[in-house]
Amino acid sequence: MKKNALIWIRNDQRLHDNEALVSALANYEEVLPVFVIDNRLFEQSIINEKRASNRRLNFLGESLLNLQSNYKNIGGNILCLQGKVAEKIISVCKQFEIDTIYTSAEYTAEEQSDELLIMKAGLNLKLFHQNTLLHIDDLDFEIEKLPNIFTEFRKRVEKVGHFRTPLPKPSKIRIPAGIDFSATELNIKTHLITSIENDPRAAITFVGGETQALKRLHYYLFESKSIANYKETRNELLGENYSSKFSAWLTLGNISARQIKAEITMFEENITSNESTYWLVFELLWRDYFNFVSLKYGKRIFTKSGIKKVIQNSDGQSSTHFENWKTGKTGNTFVDANMVELVKTGFMSNRGRQNVASYLVKDLNVNWQLGASFFEHHLIDFDASSNFCNWQYVAGIGNDPRENRYFNTITQAQRYDAEAMFIKTWLPHLSKLHPKAAISPWLFYPKEYKQPVFLKE
Repeated sequence: MKKNALIWIRNDQRLHDNEALVSALANYEEVLPVFVIDNRLFEQSIINEKRASNRRLNFLGESLLNLQSNYKNIGGNILCLQGKVAEKIISVCKQFEIDTIYTSAEYTAEEQSDELLIMKAGLNLKLFHQNTLLHIDDLDFEIEKLPNIFTEFRKRVEKVGHFRTPLPKPSKIRIPAGIDFSATELNIKTHLITSIENDPRAAITFVGGETQALKRLHYYLFESKSIANYKETRNELLGENYSSKFSAWLTLGNISARQIKAEITMFEENITSNESTYWLVFELLWRDYFNFVSLKYGKRIFTKSGIKKVIQNSDGQSSTHFENWKTGKTGNTFVDANMVELVKTGFMSNRGRQNVASYLVKDLNVNWQLGASFFEHHLIDFDASSNFCNWQYVAGIGNDPRENRYFNTITQAQRYDAEAMFIKTWLPHLSKLHPKAAISPWLFYPKEYKQPVFLKE
């Protein structure tokens, strides 16, 4: 067995179902787990905000502190640095004479550029595809042949129906002697952990880390059994259990999609199997699909013209419309309530995301990239593939087979927030209004409330 290797921690911040870690431990006497706090998180984006909000950074910090604790429980530790990712990984390998790196494969451009720089430095980079439910090697087509419509993809992979069994967590790890890990907690607490105000109206308080992810999984499936009603509740807007809320932990790899699928199968075998249990797996397949779309199209998922290469006329960054949208002051109360929830909590429901994105792009005629960047800044569960591909989908330049898809936000509010409870929760100044007036106040009080912008029919 060889002496030592490096575990490059990325969006795989867990011990359970971690093939890169298991493989390294099987082939090396000692391994050095390393995470680099990426300088790009603090860069200014096109909306003149750093790419990750304090709330996002805090969640990452919690995740890393929990991971460090979990590593210590099996005899290990993690070395946490801050800077340019590839440079730091290469530097550590030189310092400790390591030539082999084990890590998860990533599917978006910046992360792949890091991989390329490391390989160009002459290091042996072993990549493991473990962030999706389906393993890329189990697909019966090459990524270049990925269907451009999700339904075609879903039918094809469900026909094959192969899901790999998650791996157990290692019981023991050996790390190289003589390494000073004291900078780890300092870096995490200095660069990531800040005092975050938790809004009491939040659907759920997210705490980063594998421990919390596994607790949430067990609670949602086996304690509350909320999964049994997921298909019926998934479009609700208030409360902890109308949806799984797994996405925040999935985005950092605190839990794997395969672990979730395995637990769902156990639930189906021992409690009940219905449309709701299927539908959660269906949502995981959507997540897979957008990961594979990213791999297929590369940088095009970030370009204004999208994967369809269609340029749309839209307002610029200084648009008053964008300012009103991001601050929850459009006058459209359903949109505004969702935007206030996002800014105050770092979370928004899937139904809300579709509506506010459609409103920004189709009603306000603002460049979709601004909305996607605003989501990148605020969403605790920000995932580059899902975020940018979903925005392109709504904007009509992505994988949506329907042309000119449009969400009528008033109709949506009437359907999914008929009593205006969600609107009144986040816009308390409307709390005394009749539900119909809270949804469309400009119709009832034209002098007090401005009429929002809508597309002409």
